[in-house]
Amino acid sequence: MGKRFWTPENRAVVMLSLAFGFVFFDRNALNFLTPFFAPEMGLSNTQIGLLSSGLSLTWAVSGFMLGLWADASGRRKQALV
Repeated sequence: MGKRFWTPENRAVVMLSLAFGFVFFDRNALNFLTPFFAPEMGLSNTQIGLLSSGLSLTWAVSGFMLGLWADASGRRKQALV
């Protein structure tokens, strides 16, 4: 008999993919909502780009730091959850 597809590993991959998708949409919300708030706040294209870059950089640094903490503490499952 063949191996089952819905193993705990595959469930984890599906959950992580969905979570990453939601986080990606959240991170990109700033870019899609910019036309609605930029004129009111008087932001230039350069300032909008800096906001987007700062948000992306913050996500990258926090992910790296969380990974370092999870590896150092041995609490990978807690960090993942």
